[in-house]
Amino acid sequence: MNIKKLLAVGIILLFIGIVYAPSITANNPINTIYVDDDATFPFLGTEEHPFKYIQSGINAAFNGDTVVVKDGTYTNHITVDKPIILIAANDRVTISVVNKEYNDAAICVSGYNVTIARFNIGVSGGYGIEVEGAYHFITDNKITGASTGIAVYDADYSIISRNKVSFAEKGIWIYHGKYNEVIDNIIMGCECGIHIGGCMALNVKNEVTYNNIIANVAGLYIAGVKGPTKVMHNNFVCNIRDAFFYGISTIWFHNYWGKPRLLPKLIFGRVYFCPWISFDLCPALFSQTKKW
Repeated sequence: MNIKKLLAVGIILLFIGIVYAPSITANNPINTIYVDDDATFPFLGTEEHPFKYIQSGINAAFNGDTVVVKDGTYTNHITVDKPIILIAANDRVTISVVNKEYNDAAICVSGYNVTIARFNIGVSGGYGIEVEGAYHFITDNKITGASTGIAVYDADYSIISRNKVSFAEKGIWIYHGKYNEVIDNIIMGCECGIHIGGCMALNVKNEVTYNNIIANVAGLYIAGVKGPTKVMHNNFVCNIRDAFFYGISTIWFHNYWGKPRLLPKLIFGRVYFCPWISFDLCPALFSQTKKW
């Protein structure tokens, strides 16, 4: 009799394991995982039975998978350390967190080949998105209230594109990074719109192009950079100070400086302790838009 009971219990447990096992396994990975803050049990990561938390979807993903986050408000910090695409299903997905430490981040990215796209990120202090590693793509996010909107810290070969950062201490900060591209972002109402620094190797190159840098205290600040930084085709509008630099390695070309200019634009900075002047020899006559 005991043997029959044990056998019956074993069959029931086996059935439960089959029904409620996660739908993502090493032998049978799926390409798209879904997250919805209104999800209810069972949490399988499918479109019919999504995960409730973004981190659960990330943890279940394999390299190359896509994690789609459905509209709602999510209040947990997120870490992405594998090559996946994390994307909001629409523009009604909000990540709202309170960072307890100055260098905490709502989304922390590391490793390589991570895409973060289309999130509304409301942050109290700290970073909106912190990026480390290489070959990342951060695009179409809106970030408000952070100490730093997007911090590219010791990251290489990454693209920061079409994001909107507002009312932060620093909009976009590149530190110890090389061969990164900051393209077609809107940075407004920040103490410093874009800050590039700490890139001391001569072969370090970063590009700042087609950005709208609007109504900041300082639009662009470049310091501690030995390799060339290309600053081209940006729109500097209504900043208290459009640009400032330390060093002589910045290449300025065809930026719009708030009004049409026929003569070269003078940009004031310093080389060591000496005042210095650099030039945008061919400033733009009109504001510019990136044509994708």
